[in-house]
Amino acid sequence: MPSPPDTSGVEFGDKLVHMVGYICLFVWFSQIYNRSNQWRPFVGLVALGVLIEFAQGYSGYRAFEVADMAANTSGVLMGWLISGTIIGSMFLKFESIVFKK
Repeated sequence: MPSPPDTSGVEFGDKLVHMVGYICLFVWFSQIYNRSNQWRPFVGLVALGVLIEFAQGYSGYRAFEVADMAANTSGVLMGWLISGTIIGSMFLKFESIVFKK
C-alpha cells in the first residue's frame, strides 16, 4: 500500500507487522493442506515475501528491504510451528462446532 500504517512508536514495528501477517497467512493455508503437504504454502509464501520486496524496490515509492524479507520468512516459519499446535486447527474446530460436522 502506498501509505503503510505508522509503526514508528514501536521499535521494529514494521517488521513485527510483516511477521504477524505472514504467521496469519501460513496458519490459514495450513488448514487447507495436511502436514505432509505444508511445504507448498511454505515455499509459496516465502517466495511471495521475497518477490513483493523486489517489486516494491521497482515501484518508485516503496523501499526494498532485506530485513522485510527476513521478517516475512520468519513469520512463515513461526506460522509453520504454530500450525502444529491446537491453534493451527482452530478454524477447522470452530467450523465443525458451528456446522456440526
